[in-house]
Amino acid sequence: MNTKPQHTTSQEIWLDGHLGRLFVRTWAPIEPSHLAPIVLLHDSLGSVELWRGFPAALCKATGRRVVAYDRLGFGQSDAHPGALALDFIASEAEGDFAAVLRQLGIARFVVYTHL
Repeated sequence: MNTKPQHTTSQEIWLDGHLGRLFVRTWAPIEPSHLAPIVLLHDSLGSVELWRGFPAALCKATGRRVVAYDRLGFGQSDAHPGALALDFIASEAEGDFAAVLRQLGIARFVVYTHL
């Protein structure tokens, strides 16, 4: 456990998804870390806001960058242009999730999710 207090910064950005813009929020320690970032996945109908203060606390406790994004059609991301497929969560891995990782330059990461 890190005994030194960690200070964090947060940033809100918009990235290009396959069918629209995606809202992304990141939290990072002031002192750069070489540890793999933690990517948070909200429940199927949730949003970044539902994580409340958890991402900042997680960043402080671990010294890792934390990333969360709103799926297309949820939270602050663009509206989905059509009906969601029944497997929209499963198809996310090859679609917008991969796009977020690519645009943020993330190759190695830790996933944290809730149901």
